Amino acid sequence: MEQNVPTTDQLSALQREKEAQIIEKLEALDCYDGDKISILLTYKKLALANHVMLGKYFEEGLTDEQRQKCIVDFEGVCKDMGLYFEQFKNTIEGYEETLNYFISSTVEGLEGIKKANYKDNKESLLTGTLLGYPASAVKAYVEGEEKLLPVEAEKTTIPEQIINSGYMVFLQFRLSKEHWEDELETVKKWSDEVKRFDPALYEREVARYKKMLANSKEDPTAHLYGENEMYSNL
Repeated sequence: MEQNVPTTDQLSALQREKEAQIIEKLEALDCYDGDKISILLTYKKLALANHVMLGKYFEEGLTDEQRQKCIVDFEGVCKDMGLYFEQFKNTIEGYEETLNYFISSTVEGLEGIKKANYKDNKESLLTGTLLGYPASAVKAYVEGEEKLLPVEAEKTTIPEQIINSGYMVFLQFRLSKEHWEDELETVKKWSDEVKRFDPALYEREVARYKKMLANSKEDPTAHLYGENEMYSNL
């Protein structure tokens, strides 16, 4: 009996349909856009592992049923994406307890990010690598502040055209003094993939970034790194 083998076009159509369903579920998640980006980058293997927070889980007024739905929906998206995950709770200084997840496309990556997140700065090399940061940026961070591009120097070092470009909103790591131009290529890849996969998410992030720039004309780099919780845990 002959078997009907799907054509390349049919497989492509099936893949597009699957991705469309994932996008719809990702957009519906009760978490912040920054965390949705972390999920997406891990799914697309631009990061081996990541840490995300269900930021709306502890919002006032939610019923137990609604909170449970947050968990079910999030874990459902991870399963659809083929990601491994593990839940944990954390208390951020100045905030109440938060519900978080480690996620990865591999078992090894999941185990690695769990260990790295709970240790001190000596684990920065492992953490940065798992998060998909450029090797030169991770190396500079581990070697110390003198190897990093000072935040206050970015206004004079990085061209204004780049600072004003939308892809800079996806910068999640400190740049090195020697290789910052090459390191921004990683940021561009992340930006391009988010734009391709989930245009609505991309547009929201770029609009937010443009608003930040407009509100920080005196210090146009003040926004950089400020919202990367995982980086602050390095």
